[in-house]
Amino acid sequence: MAQIRGPEGLETLIGAWKTEGWTKAAPGAPAARIDAVDTYEWLPGRFALLHRVDARVGGEKVEGAEIIGYERET
Repeated sequence: MAQIRGPEGLETLIGAWKTEGWTKAAPGAPAARIDAVDTYEWLPGRFALLHRVDARVGGEKVEGAEIIGYERET
């Protein structure tokens, strides 16, 4: 993966991404189908992204959000 050299490096994530696959079976938990859409958009100031997840894992609906930021010092 390329090193991000400033907030403009986050641009590559912008958009909606479809994810399909399977979880790995584990003791007591069979493999489960994953169908998801991950959406990335800029927050005001263009120093952070909002990442939203809308997924189905097996028979369960999974939703979530995270903020991916950029700090010049780190």
